Amino acid sequence: MRVCPLCNASVEPQDRFCSQCGFDLSKTGFAIEKAPFGKRFVAALIDLIIISALCVPSIGSFNYFNVKEDDLFFVLGWVFLLMPLTYFFIKDGLGEGQSWGKKMMNIKVIHIPDLADCSFGLSTVRGLLRLFLNLFFPVLFAEIVMIFVMPEGRTVIDRIMGTMVVRREFDMW
Repeated sequence: MRVCPLCNASVEPQDRFCSQCGFDLSKTGFAIEKAPFGKRFVAALIDLIIISALCVPSIGSFNYFNVKEDDLFFVLGWVFLLMPLTYFFIKDGLGEGQSWGKKMMNIKVIHIPDLADCSFGLSTVRGLLRLFLNLFFPVLFAEIVMIFVMPEGRTVIDRIMGTMVVRREFDMW
């Protein structure tokens, strides 16, 4: 499904103007195509595996060495815990709006208003928002449903942040 880069309305490949806002689609030279759910799911799984692997040193520091609170391994455990947290927050800002999982699946996150790749700052805010919403308002199910139901496949967090997960290559018109 292709969407207008200005208003996110669905557009047909042959359309030159958006039927919702009248945007001249030929000005951008491309249409945005949402990333398929399967690719998004596998990318999320890969990122989860990476985050889990990054947790191993922290878990090892806490468990293996019979750690006490004033021990060096206790401090190292907390330092090592920063690695998976950092990846979780900045992953979509890594090289061209792609986490390692998204890079493997050839999809990326863009900021719709300026069609720019997701930055570290935007990725961090998305991560904080995702953490907050899922801790206090379990919206994970709603997020998955929105990917299927909404024509452009944007989640609640994507709508709030003005982002979208798209195929890596844009189709030229």
